[in-house]
Order: sequence, then structure tokens, then C-alpha cells
Amino acid sequence: MRATRIAWLSYRHPAVLRTLRNTVLYFVLAAATFVCVAGVIRGFVPWPVGLGLQAKMEYYAAHADEYDTLIIGSSRTVRGLDNSLVEEYLAEAGVELHSFNMAVGGMRTFEQDFVLHEVLASKPASLRRIFFEGGPVGMGLREDHVFRAPPNLETERGVYWHSLGETLNVLGAIRALPLSSWRKVELATTHILLCAWKYSNYGKGETILERIRTSPKRERIRADALRRIAERSGHEGLEQATGRERSREITELLDDPAPFDARMRAIPEENAMQVPFETVHLGVYRKQFAAAAAAGVDLVYFVPPGYEGSPERSRLHEAGEIPVLLDFNDPAKYPELFRLDHRFDKGHLNRAGVVAFSRAFADAVAALDSGTRKGAE
Repeated sequence: MRATRIAWLSYRHPAVLRTLRNTVLYFVLAAATFVCVAGVIRGFVPWPVGLGLQAKMEYYAAHADEYDTLIIGSSRTVRGLDNSLVEEYLAEAGVELHSFNMAVGGMRTFEQDFVLHEVLASKPASLRRIFFEGGPVGMGLREDHVFRAPPNLETERGVYWHSLGETLNVLGAIRALPLSSWRKVELATTHILLCAWKYSNYGKGETILERIRTSPKRERIRADALRRIAERSGHEGLEQATGRERSREITELLDDPAPFDARMRAIPEENAMQVPFETVHLGVYRKQFAAAAAAGVDLVYFVPPGYEGSPERSRLHEAGEIPVLLDFNDPAKYPELFRLDHRFDKGHLNRAGVVAFSRAFADAVAALDSGTRKGAE
């Protein structure tokens, strides 16, 4: 019947059919041309500058052969873990380590996942282990742990990590969340839009031109960023970044520590919470370990000390989905990491806290390498 109608239309209205056919053909050709040109242009889009991500990726690409260990995480890792100190402490235990702290402030679950897969895809010959903070793939304690509001996502970095694969990961995670259908559609729409922006190079003209153009000021800024990275192997404490010993928030809490103490006492109960696995997109974790194994890299999850509980990774470790977990977010095991006088602000360590965390991390790595896996596992 359909073929008969088309034949009838072709006989009675050939010009209409020809116009329709040409319109479809031109649309397909235009779309294919756009995709091809956008793909070429996308190759010139650099890593985002925000909070030093571009400088770190650039530095590591040039020095990958110097490091056998990477540390990927959020601000709690780049600010809180001094990997040079970790190396010194491990050397005292007879363990040699050459590490680079690739953590960046504000890097949440799926941006970390994107960076992890980008690193593994580059197949660094010297890389043997990645310590990976990761984060909740499901809801966590709050929705904004993973699925932040659009103002937080609609940034240069937020667009950049929305590759097709990572966007599909996010959509799979959204599908499993215990949220209303309307909220899921809202979240999915935001991430699909960001993916479309990435692949259309929306708003990237100035960024590309800045990459091509050079100026003495830009080169000085770039050289200074790379120098700081080289000096500290990627770590930068908040005192170094701000020039202050503590935040105003902590200064006020020192006068009235009761709210901070109450929050710290709540962490163990939050850590013990059950996590329904049907609300967690386990494929994200499984892809990470499969990619690491294919690259000959040992992937070790860790949880830095924070300001609230982190039950998802603990439950997944207990279920065998995360083979090894170094969990430092435990006031009972690591009370020194939860002292108010060891915090720069509520969620980040000051220098005294950094030293304590780096020592605890080194001890856990030494135990891990010795096969005893004491303390933090």
C-alpha cells in the first residue's frame, strides 16, 4: 500500500516527490558535514583551565614516564594528601614510589571517571597503580554529591567531560536513582544538552584561539602553574593556595566547636547506612576495573577524611565490587584527621592534618604492599 502511494505521488506530483527527496538528502549531507567538521574542530579544544586541570594533564602527558603511581580525586585529595610526604614515609619502610597527584578541586564522580579512562587509554608505560577517590555513583547522602545543579555543571569543565560514553554512564546512573520520573527526565535532559554542547563545540571559538595565540603574560601564567606542579608533584595545600592558615569558618568554630563535633559524631552512623544496589549503576565500577586490568594497572579506591559519611564505596567493597578500599573517612580509626585544629575549613585539612593524612596513607600503602592490608582496608 505504501509503495502504491509513493508511485501514485511520483506519477501525479513528481516535483513534490523530487523536492522531498532532495530535502532529505541535503539534510543528511548537512548533518554529516557538521559532524565531520565539528569532530575536526574538537581536536583543537584543549583541556579546561579551571582549577589547574589543563596544567595537570599537560604536565603529566609530558612526564608520564617518571611516575609509576597516580592519585585521582577531588579537592580533599589535592589539598589534603601530600604525595611527596607519602613517598618519604614509604621510603622509610623500604617502599619506593614515584607518584603524581592528579586530583583537582571540584572533580566529582563522573569527571573523575572521565579522567581515569583518558589516562588509561593513553597507556602510560610506567604506570602501575592508580589510587582513585571516585565517589558515589548512586545517590550518596545527597543528590548534589553526584548530580549537581546546572549552574555547577554548565561550565567549561562540565561540558568537556560529557563524552558520549560518559554521558551514557550518567544516564544509566540516573535511570537507577530512587527519584521521580520527572526528576530523572530533568537530570537526563541537562546531561544530554551538555553532551550536545561538547560535540558541537558550542562556545569554544575563543578557547581554541587562546590555545593558538601566545602572549608573554599567558606564557608566564602557564610556566608558573607548571613549575608549582613540578615542585609539589601535583599537591597544593590550602595554606599554599590562599596564604592563610585557616578559614574564617574554622576560626568561628574554634570558639564554639559543638556543631563541628556533632557532625563528626554523625559520620560513623552515616558510614554504616545500607545502600540498595539496585539504585547504583554498578557498570561504572566494573568498566573502571576492566579498563585498569587491560592496561596492566592496579586500581585502588580510597576515601579521604571528609565532613559526612560515605557508605556506597564501603558497601561495594563488602560485596566484592571494589576489591581494595582504603577508607580514611572514619573518626574511630583516624581521630587525628577529624580534629578541628587539623582542619582548614569544615571539609578540608590544614597543614597539620595534611601531615597526619599523608602518614596514615603511607602506612596503609605499606601494609597493602606487604600483603597484610592493615589499618585502612
